[in-house]
Amino acid sequence: MAYDSLDFWRTTESPAGMAGLSTVWPSLRTSFPWMVTVAITLRVLVILAFHTYRFAPASDHYNFGYEMGRIGRALAQGKGFSNLYRGATGPTSWEPPLYPYLVGGVFKLFGIYSPLSAIVLLTINSIFSALTCVPIFLIARCCFGDKVAIASAWTWALYPWAIYWCTTWVWETSISTLLLTTLFWLALIVEERESFKTWIQSGLLWAAAVLSNASLISFL
Repeated sequence: MAYDSLDFWRTTESPAGMAGLSTVWPSLRTSFPWMVTVAITLRVLVILAFHTYRFAPASDHYNFGYEMGRIGRALAQGKGFSNLYRGATGPTSWEPPLYPYLVGGVFKLFGIYSPLSAIVLLTINSIFSALTCVPIFLIARCCFGDKVAIASAWTWALYPWAIYWCTTWVWETSISTLLLTTLFWLALIVEERESFKTWIQSGLLWAAAVLSNASLISFL
């Protein structure tokens, strides 16, 4: 069963009847904006409460993004996609370009290896992680029905390990997860929609996914 874009921001119609929690909750628990807002709020609170944006300066801030951080620093300094390790090690193809360019842009705007850059990057990761609730819900609803979909999406929103990685690690994990789950959902509906637009969307998302993590092409 396919679901069109009209369903995207609200997965079920609001319940009719008298107002109150008993009538509002069924709508809230299946509302994508509500799921995503709760997930983002939890993740940002973890970043701020546990100071996960404070990376040790040892080894020239290597823990701040590892190879991603090194390439991002070179980009912010105008040295191109290079300098993977200490010093001027030259051009590199060690990582796909999408996330290093994101890191480089943040470094350029908010400072190289600065706490503010860390907060911004971890918050962006958290947004990607929170948005993953949406394709998880849609996949589960296509395959198993509304009850499993609701449980799956809320499990992801509240799952400690899903929260941990996006709030502590400056890496492409969150955006790659979002892209892969979205592509999986598109694969479930593309045949039923038989729409050229859906194939175009799928192709563009696959391109973004490979530019984020080349290993994702193994799922194609």
